[in-house]
Amino acid sequence: MPRLPARLTPLLAEIPVLVAVGVLAVVLTPASTPVGPQRVTARVASCDLQNAGSANVTYTVVNGDRVEHAYKVELTVAAAGSPLGSGVGLVNRVAPGATATGRALIVVRANPPDAACTVSATAHDGHAGHGS
Repeated sequence: MPRLPARLTPLLAEIPVLVAVGVLAVVLTPASTPVGPQRVTARVASCDLQNAGSANVTYTVVNGDRVEHAYKVELTVAAAGSPLGSGVGLVNRVAPGATATGRALIVVRANPPDAACTVSATAHDGHAGHGS
């Protein structure tokens, strides 16, 4: 069996240490995002409060999971920390990595100039609608 040059011998002793460090780095790295249906991003695309008594909200839902999901979307309109109105929508069959767009008309008590819309989404993979 051929001998390694003397300058490479110290490197061979380091290989197990480097492998151990690499394995520990993978095992101990915290997950930065949740896994499964919780991997969803919801954003308000537009919040139109021009018509008295209503907010026309357009929102997007991004499925960050590896499987298709439906999402329950909760919308809120508030000003100065006080809720003015809210609503719920469903977005069905969002493919993995896909973005779905939805719209909702929310009835509000008032349309102050500082009103803002917020949105959140959770997986809703159960049945919805009539006859389901």
